[in-house]
Amino acid sequence: MGPHDWQVEATAKILNGYKQIVIAACGEGKTALAYLPLIFLHGLREHAVPWRFPLYMPERPVVLMVTPLSDLGLSQVCTKGDS
Repeated sequence: MGPHDWQVEATAKILNGYKQIVIAACGEGKTALAYLPLIFLHGLREHAVPWRFPLYMPERPVVLMVTPLSDLGLSQVCTKGDS
């Protein structure tokens, strides 16, 4: 099983610099969508290939999540030493 089609499409738009609002039900994969661009960029760095298209590669990409639910927010935190 892999990402949903809408996650792949939204990830491509993020990597192309488009701003978007994603509305999805609970458990549909919004958190995965937040991390997919990071996973993709990490994979490109690990397996460098000659670029065939321009892509901005930030030195240290970051995802910023804002959540009003503290328990949900704590479940998303990766602390030093976590994988």
